[in-house]
Amino acid sequence: MDKNSLIDKITSSIKSQLSENGLLYNKIFVFIADKFYNSIRYKTYFSNLNGAFRELTEVIENGYNIDDYETVADFINDYPGYAGLSRIDEVENLNESLKFKIDNDISSIVNLDIAGLNLDDYDFTCLRQAVYDRLKEEGLTSENIIEKIVKPAPFRETILKYERSADRIEEKRELSKREAEEIEIQEDLIAQAIYEDFEELKGRKEKYGKDDVDELRNALSNLLEKFGRDKVKIFIRSIYFRKSVDRSILEVLFPENFAIKI
Repeated sequence: MDKNSLIDKITSSIKSQLSENGLLYNKIFVFIADKFYNSIRYKTYFSNLNGAFRELTEVIENGYNIDDYETVADFINDYPGYAGLSRIDEVENLNESLKFKIDNDISSIVNLDIAGLNLDDYDFTCLRQAVYDRLKEEGLTSENIIEKIVKPAPFRETILKYERSADRIEEKRELSKREAEEIEIQEDLIAQAIYEDFEELKGRKEKYGKDDVDELRNALSNLLEKFGRDKVKIFIRSIYFRKSVDRSILEVLFPENFAIKI
């Protein structure tokens, strides 16, 4: 396939995926539905207490009402509610998040379509840029997609279609959170078990200091032999190890952000 034919193919693919119920179209609106159904809403008000005005911000969970928005643009402009000047750096700009997501999704499509051509880096970059130039000519930039396709969509009708998808995202999020918590518990148990041996090796010393580098290396070698590398790495990341070792010796053993080098 020649260069122009490939560019035509990729452009047509992206156009198709942006049609109603196309893959890219659905991914965009699932993203927005997740924000609507699963995000928090801010409400800021001013309080006059004894003549002193204070800005107070409440976090309202599940605070979005589907009937408050006529179009998706209304929701984008409102999200995540007025958070006040003191909280402005803490809140997400949904328009910017959408641009970032769409750019990434388009990039994945482009890269996938040209990845199998076995091009060198220069030719790959040139072809990729040619595709992006065509997409820009066709108005298929993230900014145009948001303005022409996303924002005009009727909010209630659109968002209800993706309610179940948003629920599944939240379910996966909760599952990942529980799995992370379980891993954290298991790693803490591993660290505690190793700490008992570590304390015996440390003896009466309160902490290993900068003059105890060789002694600490020997202790870690003993632990490695008994528990294995993976478990000892968990121990070294734990609070149990950090409270037993002076910062000065950490900087000697693990100079690059205390990266584990054992």
